[in-house]
Amino acid sequence: MFFLIKLFSNDIRIDISSFDNLRELKVMLLADTTFVNSRLLIIQLLHPNSRDIFATLCENLIQSVIKLNTEQKISRTVVNQLEKWKTLFEKNNSIMLTPAEQQGLYAEQHFLQKFFAKPDTNSCDVLHTWVGVDKAMRDFQGSTWAVEVKTTSTICKKLPLTAKGS
Repeated sequence: MFFLIKLFSNDIRIDISSFDNLRELKVMLLADTTFVNSRLLIIQLLHPNSRDIFATLCENLIQSVIKLNTEQKISRTVVNQLEKWKTLFEKNNSIMLTPAEQQGLYAEQHFLQKFFAKPDTNSCDVLHTWVGVDKAMRDFQGSTWAVEVKTTSTICKKLPLTAKGS
């Protein structure tokens, strides 16, 4: 997937060197051979598994420049927006969830789905029971109950239950 921005003038200075070390994106500034004295800013997604995030990035870029009327403002805004998104795509990004954390979050979402499906369930009340974001001892806690959601990456026919407080 590509996101392409047409920059009409070679006179506009754009520094894209801070985007050289991205894991998921390649940012390039190339000469546009269809127009004299013009360049293209190309943002390429390198891994299709991140296309949803890339689509959101592209939409954010479009929304941030849609009302701008000069090439200078557009190029400056695009680079500034890319800087904001850069952390998400950096090679040594410790902010990204590990595969185990992703699996755990998926399990918590699955639990929420099941919880929402119960009759007479207030969605807001259910959401307020989730404390997983704080890395608490339990993922969900009500006034008289608590649940810690666990996952396994192997096929397990039986799930052992442990006593409260373990």
